[in-house]
Amino acid sequence: LVGSEMCIRDRNKKMKKVFVLFMVFFCACNGNEKSFDVLNIQPTASYVNASEVFGDFELLPLEATKESIIAKITKMQALGNTIFILDSKQKKVLLFTSKGKHLTTIFNAGRGPNEYLTLNDFLIYNNELLLLSRASKKILVYSITGVFKRVIHLDEQYTQFVKGKEDHTLLLYKDYMSSSQGEFFNFEVFDL
Repeated sequence: LVGSEMCIRDRNKKMKKVFVLFMVFFCACNGNEKSFDVLNIQPTASYVNASEVFGDFELLPLEATKESIIAKITKMQALGNTIFILDSKQKKVLLFTSKGKHLTTIFNAGRGPNEYLTLNDFLIYNNELLLLSRASKKILVYSITGVFKRVIHLDEQYTQFVKGKEDHTLLLYKDYMSSSQGEFFNFEVFDL
């Protein structure tokens, strides 16, 4: 059993590398030339001051209330003056202002039609907040302010997603291979 667990871990590491390479290729081939600054950090001491790495930064203390405690930050994204934080451990998405004030928490875990068993990823897309639940095979759609709108049912258990190249499409990723008509794939373009 230990050996099989190690094989699974090794396969997962390889799959993540394939995903990263695919995403680099996918983003590089979109026809838009972009330049990126490369930052090389040479570890010469046991610590580095943030001011040596970043030109300008600001520490933002988040309001700590009973509803806004975070166990594990899985993903963060900002849109305008709102910060969205996915806490996959507690199965919730928290919304804060750019000043750190807690706005609301989306927590709707359960087995009901508008509920989810897990939260694996989120995406802000066309002024809507999309929550991906692998175990429930759903994308739950909320307004940017956290009001539930609708559910999109999926055929597979996807773990991550990004905006697709075309309007109204998503690129969904799953960390296992499955066959559709004899072809094996990890990615699927999903039309909204």
